[in-house]
Amino acid sequence: MSYDPHRSGLSTETIVDWCQRDSISANDSLTEVPGVGPALKQIFEENGICTIAQLLAHFLQQIDGERDTTEVCQAFFASMKDMVLNTNASRANIHALTFAVANFLAEKSIFTYDLD
Repeated sequence: MSYDPHRSGLSTETIVDWCQRDSISANDSLTEVPGVGPALKQIFEENGICTIAQLLAHFLQQIDGERDTTEVCQAFFASMKDMVLNTNASRANIHALTFAVANFLAEKSIFTYDLD
């Protein structure tokens, strides 16, 4: 399965609200990220992703200088799908997570989210 932003299921309002946050605190729960519920949060924490900053860094680690936007999103999507495989979070909408993270980083001018 490959990343498809049209399968995110997130509303425009949800993405805009998330992307226009002024700050992220170390105390903010991973469930503040659209698409992350309690089950996915638990899997992330079991895999060493305990903060929003660590989740964003995991996305940014997919940038290798050769991948285009689609390939970076696909690499993040695939790594997240592998992480939740055969867990209680296996049904999590990773399309939504990828869409939310990519758009947030684009809004902050850290990543160019251009799928055209």
